[in-house]
Amino acid sequence: MSETARPSRRGIVLRLGAIILAALHALGINAYVTRNVLKHPWLWDNPDYMLYLYAAYYHLHTIMLAGHLYLWGPYLILRQHRARWWSLYYVSLVSAYVFTLIPLLSVQRVTAIYGTLAYRVIEVHLALLLLYLLYYLTGSRSRSSIVGFHIFSGFPITAMFFLTRTIPQSQIGSILVAILVFHVLAAWYVEQRKERVLASTVGRLQAGREKIWPVWLANSALLVIIAVLTLLNFQFNLLYGRQVLLGVLEKTGYPPRVDERTATSETPSPEHVRFRTADGSWNNLKYPEMGKAGTPLGRYVPASATKPQDVYREPSVLRISDRLLKQKQFIPAATSNGTINALAFAWVNFFVHDFYARGTEFSRGAAAQYKLPVGDGTYVYMSKLPESPDGSESSHRSGVTHWFDGSQVYGSDEAWARQLRTTTAAGAPGAKLRVCDDGLLPKYRLGKGSAPPELFCGTPGALEDGGVFLTGDSPRSSLHIGLLMFHHLWVHEHNYIVDQLAQRYPEMTNDELYHTARLIVAAEIAKIHTLEWTAQMTSDPVSAEFVRRIWDERVGDPNAYRPDRNYAVSEEFLSSYVLHEIVPPMFSVVDASGREVERLAFLNDLFGLGGQKKLRQYGPAQLFQSFGRNPMGLIYPFNVSDQLRRFRGFESLVATHPPDDAGYLDLAAIPVARDRDARVPKYNDLREALNEPRLTRIEDISSDPEVVAALKELYASVDDIEYIVGFKAESRPSTWGLTYTQVNAFLPVVVYRLLADRFYTKDYRPEIYTKYGIERLRTVKLYDIIKQHFPSAALPQGRDARIFFLWTR
Repeated sequence: MSETARPSRRGIVLRLGAIILAALHALGINAYVTRNVLKHPWLWDNPDYMLYLYAAYYHLHTIMLAGHLYLWGPYLILRQHRARWWSLYYVSLVSAYVFTLIPLLSVQRVTAIYGTLAYRVIEVHLALLLLYLLYYLTGSRSRSSIVGFHIFSGFPITAMFFLTRTIPQSQIGSILVAILVFHVLAAWYVEQRKERVLASTVGRLQAGREKIWPVWLANSALLVIIAVLTLLNFQFNLLYGRQVLLGVLEKTGYPPRVDERTATSETPSPEHVRFRTADGSWNNLKYPEMGKAGTPLGRYVPASATKPQDVYREPSVLRISDRLLKQKQFIPAATSNGTINALAFAWVNFFVHDFYARGTEFSRGAAAQYKLPVGDGTYVYMSKLPESPDGSESSHRSGVTHWFDGSQVYGSDEAWARQLRTTTAAGAPGAKLRVCDDGLLPKYRLGKGSAPPELFCGTPGALEDGGVFLTGDSPRSSLHIGLLMFHHLWVHEHNYIVDQLAQRYPEMTNDELYHTARLIVAAEIAKIHTLEWTAQMTSDPVSAEFVRRIWDERVGDPNAYRPDRNYAVSEEFLSSYVLHEIVPPMFSVVDASGREVERLAFLNDLFGLGGQKKLRQYGPAQLFQSFGRNPMGLIYPFNVSDQLRRFRGFESLVATHPPDDAGYLDLAAIPVARDRDARVPKYNDLREALNEPRLTRIEDISSDPEVVAALKELYASVDDIEYIVGFKAESRPSTWGLTYTQVNAFLPVVVYRLLADRFYTKDYRPEIYTKYGIERLRTVKLYDIIKQHFPSAALPQGRDARIFFLWTR
């Protein structure tokens, strides 16, 4: 190309680069103004969003492929500036930037990472753009040096981004030094070979007969080094995660060791040895009361180590709800790997009901209830924590078993468990669970006096008929349609497994079939929660591998059994699962193609009787595909909808206290009051108990100035912040749907729910579960179970798809 034509081209590209640079600045300025000045979201109500970090993921990959001159670099460094090589390079580099700008135009705000990694991505973008513009403001001789610098600097920037997503900050320096040293040596090597290559004829160079080995060798070696560093980083992070886990377990000392003086001298029955009991007793054959329904929750931090907390103290729980938790605009659960779907919300709600239910029999009556003035009246919104009869410190008691044993499907007392089972012609309990001819579960009305419940199929004529679905967790299972959906799935799964066992083991009795199927179903639920829900809620390879190893290396290992630990679900663990933020305010019922059929308000239309009606109208298959295509809410401040904060209308369905129609329940405030009543440690105190450093400033919790401002308005110091408020306000890793302190609070129970349960350790074997059961558990996924029982559901493509992320076909 002639010299006269070159300025024109340079001017065009210069203008293009300036426009891109200005556009990036405009995006940043607009985001700052709308967020901090106008106080409203900016393009953040788009459910089909991409995060800044997701955009960066595309950006850095395309830069690695197109911007590091693997194709054109050798010729440019050797100063053979033929027009065609420069043109190809311009096209590749401009395409990379244009391609990565597109996701930036439709991003979803995730305030937890705004101002941290997101800002770093923009800084990298701007730095490379400035370098890009320098190509056209300099002469050809300087330009080749800039290209060399691009190669020299690009990989460290790229590597830094990917390595810092998981690696501890203290290790970044040594890895970057290794990368930079390699680049220095590679640049020196290329420089040494340059004159020899330049001595070759231009024709041979253009014809490709002269191989420029140093550059290609450097590129290949660099890729090998990056791969090795990635593998080493992965293994290092696994070791680091293991050390974090050991530190948490050692620091908390939870669960405590059993008091050997309380061991029983009673000999368990063969049934108690072979199977799970309905109420959770006899899991530990030496301490049969461990984990039984009606026993207290445990504690990481003894109540005696925390100061008594007045539920009515300032800041008022209602003020916290209004100032910090009230939803301004729905924020989907966005991560840099995609959007978590509403199926994850329904699942975790279903899962939590396996190990906790506040039993009303532990209340002391009206005198032991809290009341708050709300709205135009008062509402009895929670019962006080009962004192122990002996005067010792107390915890809430769970009305269901503490084990991960599927009690929400099977019930937590023997009498109710029998109601769920079919009956034989002789009137004995059958092996299967009750299902109506239309595939839905039966309903029941409570009988009068001591009469058994009245069971029926179909829809009651009116709400006052009191009919709710018959499940192991009735009446809670009828609270909303997501719970009902999973209860139907697992009842069908139980009956399917009974059929499979009966075909393979015809000698089994009905009781043996029922109890063996229960063992398998409970283990399926535990496996799905561990390997699918937990792994996808953190959604990075290291975390996924970490939880996989916990399952694969411990489940079925008799040496892993820890019967010396007094296992119970802890108050802190339960608090970590109170997540009203994840309930979406609106919900779209979709058909198999993903087209919206009906738009519903989740609480108004899908809770209680409304949920029962929609279940019958659409059926579980269509509801599963709808939950898979609706987003879950982000666990973060400003995300509890007013539907939940002004909750009313369940008095006739679930009557736990005398209703007062003048008031309402604030489900954002109640968890804070519950933690105060239970003397759950403050946020900083629990961090210390979990082997994490104490924070010294409120600003250390979150990088979001709006969250920091709200926290400062409510609390005098970081030490005053409640745990349930603090962990939700945390900044988090970009791939996580959970927060760091929340995950650490899970760890002691997550580990010992397996190690302290003999049915997941020494009794997880073919002699107990059958060979069929062990084989099924080795491979089964939630995808398989939904497809088995509701084949018309439009599932994501392939069983290896991430089931708890938005589905696509």
